[in-house]
Amino acid sequence: GGAARHAGQEPTDGFRSAFRALGGLALDGMRVAARATDLDSGDVVLSVDDHVALPAAGLGRVLLLIELSARMTGGDLSPLHLVDRRPDDEGGTAGLWRHLVVPSLPVTDLASLVGATGD
Repeated sequence: GGAARHAGQEPTDGFRSAFRALGGLALDGMRVAARATDLDSGDVVLSVDDHVALPAAGLGRVLLLIELSARMTGGDLSPLHLVDRRPDDEGGTAGLWRHLVVPSLPVTDLASLVGATGD
C-alpha cells in the first residue's frame, strides 16, 4: 500500500498539522514533497518525502495556506488577527498588497491575496 512508500520525519509541534495534511494528500495519491529546516539550529522541523524532486512553483504558498487553515481551524489563530505590513516585506514586483494603502489586514484577507495573487 500507499503508507509504505511514503516517508516522513515527525515534525515539531508547530508543523504537526501541516505534516498531517501533506501526509494525507500523499496517501490519497498526490505527489507531495516538503522539507522545512530551522535556520538557527539546522534541525529539520518538517519532512514529507523530501527525497522526491518536484516542481516548486507556488509550493511555499500552498504550505502557508495549509498551515494558516490548520491554525484557524484549531483555534490557535483568529481569522481576524491583524498583520502589519513592514517596509521589508515587499517581495520584488509581485503582489497586490504593496499597491494598497491599508497598512494592516486580517490574516484571512492576506490568505485570499496569497491564493489569488501570490502576495
